[in-house]
Amino acid sequence: MSKRGGAKNIKIIQWCSLLLLPLFIALNLLGCSSVEKRPAKTSLELQAIQSHHFQTSKSVVFAATISVFQDLGYIINNADIQSGFITAKSATKEKESERVIFKLGDLKIDLDDLTGDSDKRAVIKSSHTQATAFIEELKANETQVRLNFVMSSLSSSHQGQNTQNDRVIEDAETYRIAFDKIGDAIFIRSTN
Repeated sequence: MSKRGGAKNIKIIQWCSLLLLPLFIALNLLGCSSVEKRPAKTSLELQAIQSHHFQTSKSVVFAATISVFQDLGYIINNADIQSGFITAKSATKEKESERVIFKLGDLKIDLDDLTGDSDKRAVIKSSHTQATAFIEELKANETQVRLNFVMSSLSSSHQGQNTQNDRVIEDAETYRIAFDKIGDAIFIRSTN
């Protein structure tokens, strides 16, 4: 096969890909329209799952919360007992993936295939969880903790484009487990 014939075949494949692209977009959108989205929680619903009361002093709850964050692998960025505010971040996880813009069953169309870019470079995706805690003493030996976990992800393409996505974790079980661990840490502190 001559170079000229090979280049002509590549151009035909690119044109076919561009002509079929609207079909794939339409099919992809039709498939997405049937997906049920959960309604976002209201601020009161979030506050209910993110808050918990403990029958002990602010200093004990504060120390227990820092201890639990560290046990879970978080790095404490800031902690101020006077304001009751703690910020922490989990370790960053990185993952390489191919740049797939459409997937229909087993068929994948890579952006590089459409543009003719033969240099197959990956997209780097990194993610981590940010955590905040606000600890406030409501009255003597009654302290409230409000936790907030946010999943942050960053995608970097080989062309230098960065996309960041932050999503509040609304799963009640995540917060229940964290509060159980804080309760356990408080119990250990109170028996010593």
